[in-house]
This record gives sequence, C-alpha cells and structure tokens, in this order.
Amino acid sequence: MDADERVALSASQRGIWAAQRLFSAPAAFRAAEITWLPGPVDTAAFTAAVSRAFTETDALRVRFHEEQGIPSQYVDTTRRLETTVVDEPHDDAAIRDLVRASLDDPAATAVELSVELSTASVLLRRTDGTWAWVFTADNILLDGYSVTLFIRRVAEIYSAAVQDEPVPEAWFGRLADALPPPHDPVGPEAGAVEYWRRLLDVDVAQERSSTVAAELFSFSYRPVRLPTADGVFDRLRVFSRSVRANWTDTLIALWGLYTSFAEQRSDIAVRVPFMMRDTPGLLRTPNAMSRVLPVVASIGPSRTLAELMKAVGRQMQQAKAHSAVEDHHIARSWPGSDLSYFLLPSINIKLFEYVARFDQVTGTVETVNPGQIGKLDLSVYRDPVSGLRLELAGHESITSVADVERHAAAFALFLERALGAGPDTTLHELAETALPVRNAPAGVGRAPEVAADVSVDGLLRRQIAATPDATA
Repeated sequence: MDADERVALSASQRGIWAAQRLFSAPAAFRAAEITWLPGPVDTAAFTAAVSRAFTETDALRVRFHEEQGIPSQYVDTTRRLETTVVDEPHDDAAIRDLVRASLDDPAATAVELSVELSTASVLLRRTDGTWAWVFTADNILLDGYSVTLFIRRVAEIYSAAVQDEPVPEAWFGRLADALPPPHDPVGPEAGAVEYWRRLLDVDVAQERSSTVAAELFSFSYRPVRLPTADGVFDRLRVFSRSVRANWTDTLIALWGLYTSFAEQRSDIAVRVPFMMRDTPGLLRTPNAMSRVLPVVASIGPSRTLAELMKAVGRQMQQAKAHSAVEDHHIARSWPGSDLSYFLLPSINIKLFEYVARFDQVTGTVETVNPGQIGKLDLSVYRDPVSGLRLELAGHESITSVADVERHAAAFALFLERALGAGPDTTLHELAETALPVRNAPAGVGRAPEVAADVSVDGLLRRQIAATPDATA
C-alpha cells in the first residue's frame, strides 16, 4: 500500500487523532513495554528479528494524511526500524526509570501526525548479564493486543535464526484488508445514539475539581499489584459457573460494584475495552482497533448477584452491537461532564498472552505505559503461575499512589468476600458483609471530584479562539 492506497482511520484511531491534535504533548498516548529476557541473547539475531518484523507490520509503517479535514493513512514501504543495543549494565529499576524518563520528555513525546511517528526499539543489558527489550510506539498505531502480536512475531523470527531454521512465513494481515478507503464523516446511527442516551441516563452528582483535561494526557502510570489470595482464579471460575456467567463478566461486575460502593453511587458505571476484531483476518492484523465502551447497571439493594451478572453479561453483548458511534457522542450522553465520563473507573482484561519464547529464553512482558488512564483503572492479566494477576493504577492528578494502594487492598478483600457469597445474595447483604471501605482511610469511600465545567466542546472553543485560522 502506498500514498495512492490510503485507508480510513479506525474508530479508535479517530479518537486518538482528535486528542493528539488538541494537546501538544500527549505522553499518555505513547505505549511502552519491557520484555524481560532472563538469559543469553544473540544481539545481532535479535536486532535483525525486530527489523524484519517491523517490515511485515503495516500499522507501524503508516504515514497520516489529511485532506479537507478528513484524515487517512497509508503504508510507507521505505520505513525501517533499527534496534539500539546498550551494553552498559543497568539494574531493573534503572531500566524502568529510563523508559519513564523518555515518556516524560516533552521533546520526545510531542508529535505532529502529518509526519513520521516515532517507534523505538532498545535492547539493554541487565546487571546480571541478561537482557531487557524496550519497545515503544504511539497508541494511534497499535493497541495492546497488537503489541503482543508484534512481540510474538519477533520471538518467532529470532528463535528460527538462532536455531538455524527457516523463518516461518509472515502471517500478519494487511491494513488495506482491515480498513475501508477514506470517506466523508458519516453521522452516528440514530438507534446507537439513543441506546447510549437511555443506558447512561443515571443519577450522578456534578463533581468539581482543579483537574484539567490536559493533565490527563501526561504520563502517569504507577501500577500497584493487588494482594490476591492463592487460588483466586479458580474460585472466580467456580463462582461464575454458579451464577451462569463467564469469569470476565463476573470480574467486570464485581469491579463495578466495588467502585460504585466506594464512590457511593447508585449505579455501576465502568469503562471496558472491546477488541473489535470479529474475523480471523482482523485477529492477525496489528492496528489500533480496540474501543472503550461503558457498562452501566443499577444496583438496587434487593438485586441478587446472579441478577447483576446477567445484566452485565447482556450489557457486554449489546455494547459492541451499538458501537457505531464516536467516543465523543457517548461522552456527551453521560449526565455529568465529558471529563467525568472519561474518568469513570475502567477494567481492562488482557486475555492475550504476555509470555513469549525467544529460543530457550522465556520473555515476560511488563507494561510501563498502556496509554491514557483515569482515576481508577484495573488491569487483569493471565498469569502462568497464579492464573490471574491484577494491577491497579490511577492518574496522579486525581488519585494519589497512597490511595491507589488503599483501593488495591480494599478491592482484594472485597473480591475475596464476594466470591464466597452465594448467587442469591442480595447486594445489600454483600455490602454489609464484604465492603471493607466502610471504615477505610481517606481516599476510599469518597468520590474524587471532577470539573463539570471542562468539556470537549469547551476545549474546542478555547482552541479555536487561540488559533482562529488553523484547520479545525
């Protein structure tokens, strides 16, 4: 695909495009992953594997183009990626600090989408002689699932090279087959907009804060691991079977229930990423396709856990069916401010594999920055040892690290007690017996305040006033 074979942006990319045009240094939209490699690495074979995988990945080589306000993208087949090898030993904490510093650097994170976006690959020696691979890319190019596809392909090429075997045939899908040609913006389907208006018609307080939207686009990711008990994944699956739900819906419902109790809301309201990949071809095509959609359900005191799980399961099915609407339309349907919608608690269940085999070395991937985060974001990983690993983060402009740690401990206890309840347990009974936030320290049990006077409309008006002659 060249400049004459342009394709449209995905719905996810359009949202990121708008945000990155609005804010000058959106560090939050730089995704960074460290793959820890606890063994020997052939650095020449590794750097060659990264370069080859890069040339096979359409999404990493795109350039963006805008004509009459309509953005499009095309693959620049001349683009290449070289890996920097740092032979000076670093301890793991220093490696993390280096990655975070690169994300915090305004010069490194300021982007102009009409020029080449920066993708970086660095291989660093650790103090014990093993290695760490740092891969950084813009979120408008790849979502989290796509990053794991790229890492997997690098591992596949590298393993074949060091074993002196033929490299498996390239299997990534083409971007031109995944996205349509550029087209004029089409208004949202009336039925989809009405669905979200009805769903989001909940009673919310008009919260206020000194937080401004620009702060949310700065780098602020310091995850705290939840102190979950051994066997929690097995218990989660057993409980889910008892309420006739899958375990992912159960975890979404329980996280929503905990945050609604903690923030003293009468409805569950959480934001959940959806992969938006319905075909085998899309499943093997790296790109930024994932959408974040809200899940909302009432939590009347007489409602049972089984009823709540069914309601959340239905919501998960219906949300994707009504996804033909832009993020800002959904945000404007939220009865609070646009900003308060984007700050709703979220849960990201990452079912894709976060372990890759580089010949005889098993690489473990650690997320340093997943993208923009809100006030309380729960990430869920499959763990080869414990079965499940949960990490909690919150943007430091809204939720302090100390409060994140308190929420992590409180939700771990809540989860333990909720999984011990029966399917016919009412939410009132669960709150009485399983809610550790009743006597929790400051920061737990109070809703963080959000500015009601900050909205997407208001931000756009300010930007237009500041640069009246610029392209909208």
